Amino acid sequence: KVESLAEQIGVSSSIDNEKVAEFESSLGSKEELGDILDDAIDDTQGYLEESGRDRTAALVATGTFTEGLHIVSSLIGQFPKGEISEDDPSSSFTALAIPLVRLLLDQEQPMKELNSLLKSQGNDATTEQLVSLTSDLVSEYEKLNIEETFEQNQAIEYLKEGTLDGLINSIGALREFITG
Repeated sequence: KVESLAEQIGVSSSIDNEKVAEFESSLGSKEELGDILDDAIDDTQGYLEESGRDRTAALVATGTFTEGLHIVSSLIGQFPKGEISEDDPSSSFTALAIPLVRLLLDQEQPMKELNSLLKSQGNDATTEQLVSLTSDLVSEYEKLNIEETFEQNQAIEYLKEGTLDGLINSIGALREFITG
């Protein structure tokens, strides 16, 4: 399936069969899979950029990044808010949720960079819509005042009902546009 998809989008020559085998043998380890996927994405991005397909590389990066944001925000959304306690920051739900929130919020600068990259790719309808949607996401990140909140060690504030709704809704809108 990987080879078929790569062929459809014109990047089949960037697929390393050894990496595919390595991926299949690492299915039980999330960390190994993450490293392999990161390498594969980097290889594909490099191939697209070297072959003068910068716009395609930007679109692949946007889709990949968006899916990662969607997965993390979906996991955060599944935590029952009533189980997250400011009085007990070591509770199991809170201990699991805060690292996911930090991971999501740490994507502010990469999102700004992705937005800038998309702005440099021309002004066709698809790119313009992606620029608009990623600009919305950048705005949502900026509203959260992330750096100051983390400096005050108040990450639990982001787990309160409604705090991340704007960000998560913007991620959903971007993903919906990409996946149709």
